[in-house]
Amino acid sequence: MAYDALLAAAMLAGQRLVERLGGLAPLNYPVSGQLNGLFVLCVAAGYLIPLQGQGGGRLYLWIFGVGLKALGTALFLARVSFAGDPAFFLVFAGADGLLAVWTWWVLRQTGGKGP
Repeated sequence: MAYDALLAAAMLAGQRLVERLGGLAPLNYPVSGQLNGLFVLCVAAGYLIPLQGQGGGRLYLWIFGVGLKALGTALFLARVSFAGDPAFFLVFAGADGLLAVWTWWVLRQTGGKGP
């Protein structure tokens, strides 16, 4: 949750700083980065669902904690490898990959194969 919240804050409030640190070209339409920031902020807020102990929490973690993070890892790796995107994206690939594997492992240890 903290990782996604910090990423969202950077995307919403520090977009130019992220661009400079990552060696990224400025976005033609900053609203794209801001919308992605809002999306990531909602993902971060969604991690509060499992803390309430209701049934939808595990499903949320499977979809966003495993699925989205694993697919994000694959996309970052593909973009860096085949599209020439900055190596800076490998930081996100590594973080998302670790979170996907950790979430998958915790879910498997605490209740079976699926949601």
